[in-house]
Formats: sequence, structure tokens, C-alpha cells
Amino acid sequence: IAMDSCPRCHGKDIAIGRPLVSSPEYVAVGPKYRKDHFYLIEPILVDICRNCGEVVRTYVKEPGRDWVVD
Repeated sequence: IAMDSCPRCHGKDIAIGRPLVSSPEYVAVGPKYRKDHFYLIEPILVDICRNCGEVVRTYVKEPGRDWVVD
């Protein structure tokens, strides 16, 4: 559930579900999980206040993965 306002500035303009990427390759950043015989990355998503830049939420879309713990 997305927040309806920023806890820092109380702004209402929140960019929802922006992927966290590594630059310059634009590779998704996130926890590793196993699917079949492969290791994949579940992208971390962030909701960002467009007014002050506060990251108001950090999450993954599919939380029920077979997470790999290194």
C-alpha cells in the first residue's frame, strides 16, 4: 500500500514504484532468489517524494520468493 503523503514534508506528489538501478549499466539492484536452476534478482522498488526527494518506501513487488542467503 503506497503512502498518500511524505512523512518529511507532507507533500502529496509521490512517484510510485521506481526501480533502484545501478548505473551506468542500468542493472536492477535487489535480493537474489532461486527459480528452477537459476539465480535471479528481484528489483528493489522505491516510492519517492517529488517535492523533497525523501524515499518514503522501499520494497519488492514479489515478497514470497525463494530468497538466497549468501
